[in-house]
Amino acid sequence: MKYRTVFFIYLILAIPTLSYTKNLSSELESSSNADTSPLPSITQQFDSKTTPILDESNKIPCLVTIFIHGTLKPAEITFAGLQQVAADRVQNTMYAEVVEMMRPNLHFHRAQAMQGIGLAPIAPPQACSPTEKTITCKTGAHCIVSLFEEQYKKNSLIQKNRRYYTFGWNGLLSIKERMLEAHNLYKQLTKEVNHLRSKNLEPWIQLITFSHGGNVALNLAAVKKEKNTDPDFVIEQLILLATPIQRETDFLVCDDLFKKVFLFYSTSDTIQNADVFSTKKELKSKRTFTGRYNLTVPEKLTQIQMRLIKSVGKLKVHKDKPNNHTHYLAEHGIKIKHMDPSHTEFWNIQWGDAIYRPTLPIYPLPVVALIPTILADLAIYCPEAQNISFDYCPLLSEARIIQKHPHLMAAIPFLNKESLNTLKGIALQCKPADYSINDDKKEEQEALRKARKQILENKHFKHVGKKQLQTSYLSLSHKLWPNDVPQI
Repeated sequence: MKYRTVFFIYLILAIPTLSYTKNLSSELESSSNADTSPLPSITQQFDSKTTPILDESNKIPCLVTIFIHGTLKPAEITFAGLQQVAADRVQNTMYAEVVEMMRPNLHFHRAQAMQGIGLAPIAPPQACSPTEKTITCKTGAHCIVSLFEEQYKKNSLIQKNRRYYTFGWNGLLSIKERMLEAHNLYKQLTKEVNHLRSKNLEPWIQLITFSHGGNVALNLAAVKKEKNTDPDFVIEQLILLATPIQRETDFLVCDDLFKKVFLFYSTSDTIQNADVFSTKKELKSKRTFTGRYNLTVPEKLTQIQMRLIKSVGKLKVHKDKPNNHTHYLAEHGIKIKHMDPSHTEFWNIQWGDAIYRPTLPIYPLPVVALIPTILADLAIYCPEAQNISFDYCPLLSEARIIQKHPHLMAAIPFLNKESLNTLKGIALQCKPADYSINDDKKEEQEALRKARKQILENKHFKHVGKKQLQTSYLSLSHKLWPNDVPQI
């Protein structure tokens, strides 16, 4: 058993590839009476400081949503590779070569909002033929866009001009690489913003990021400081999902490049705060932004503990019970059982994630699929809150918002059952007919095989001999546990 510590060291690196009872009671009652629709208009969530306003040239506001994926999980990594990652010298390594072989493989794009390298528009899902069973028509990016549009279409006041993109980067666990990718994002975003303006559109930019993709986005502020000039754009909303918070980038959240920032985290996410390799200023990463002697957490930052309620005790729920009640979760002493999201459950659709739990209350959806509704409701019920817990109970079609300082609580209607079932149906329909989660391991092993061949043939890797390649984790595990190889 003592040798299995090797397995846990690998996991740390591999998996991240995560009623305001008194003061607000009257406000909640008036809000419930005025509008009980599950999805308020996105225009309602823009405050007076961030509302897109037509400029003198009468440009049309355009909602631009950009998804940025996280670190990629390699099939395996050598012990020497772990040292190279810790030293932030990942280029020209076996680890980097394996990830490079995996990155363009469309198989890994199927269950998450990821496409090729760089800033790439997501083609409208309806552009794909419904009878065509190709990978191109079944990417995770198309699925996430469909889920967003399903929520947006219920509102007549929402901006009709909406564009979706992904920003693909190499996915390496490296501080240097994330900074280099931020330079690429800055350059390509500037180009696209100017292109949209040439078409009489004024972009309102929203970045939705996962894991270390959030640190790539935060580094945009560092690029801005390097250039020592004002960029051609601002980020109206930066959404960080399960992003490891590190001293190398946490202070960048204060930059005025970001108008509003949301951080979603979960205490069941054991990966977000376990990055001991790609941080140099701390022992490991953290879940939340915290102040220190030279850093004050800005008011524009809202940190949200994402919670999912699996069951509610002391309350009998009947099938014919109407879904417009807003007080059940606000009852004192009610027994609640949570099942909070883990790291990849923030981002991956269930059928493409081997460790997604089938008993998760929002199965098969990832948390990112609910972002439009969550942000709209937060803007209505607690627009100024900085630290809150968002407890969503699909069973009751309600959510409980708990403000931590000062402690206040509110129960609100959230995604009625019909709306939730529609979203779940969309996610399940996106699964390609020929897809199998078991193919992931095959594709990863194929990338590993190609990487080994490439390294042995490449003159830049002559120092990597066959003997070193055979000291990989997988080879070692075969020796230690010939009859029981750990499955990663």
